[in-house]
Amino acid sequence: MEITFIIPYHTHWGESMKVVGRTAPDAAIIDLPLTTTDGYWWSGTLTLATGPERLTYEYRLCDDAGRTLRREAGLP
Repeated sequence: MEITFIIPYHTHWGESMKVVGRTAPDAAIIDLPLTTTDGYWWSGTLTLATGPERLTYEYRLCDDAGRTLRREAGLP
């Protein structure tokens, strides 16, 4: 199963976006870097072996060292 994340988000030079979440409370953490071609539309595709029972995630804006600058809610 593939899940594609797309978000419009204005960033500054050196900043990046990623999706962080879990498919279940006891599952491993998903850390999916997103890519952009214009610095505004960010996207990434997560491939899972099977459909998750539940997916919780948030978008994170990161600096050039990978530190989280801001979190944006995804699904609870």
